[in-house]
Amino acid sequence: PPASSHPEAQQPGGICGWHKGLRARLYIRRLIDLHNPEFFPADKFSFQTLFDVMFENFIRGIANEAGIRYYEQQKQKVNFGNINNSDPLK
Repeated sequence: PPASSHPEAQQPGGICGWHKGLRARLYIRRLIDLHNPEFFPADKFSFQTLFDVMFENFIRGIANEAGIRYYEQQKQKVNFGNINNSDPLK
């Protein structure tokens, strides 16, 4: 069923269980794909860059506006290295 019509989707502040499971599966699939040289040849993409981009994309996909602001603040404090600061082909 669509998320908006799912009974658990109506509960404040939560993601229903089936949605969490789907996100987890997609995330695991991405982790597996990072190691596939047909998708991401090592001579064109560093593992660190791939992981950084995937992690940031995942956080932005699950966070609300306040969460994204918090993430941006924490990223500046910690200086996560490659995230948005490097050439994606290096």
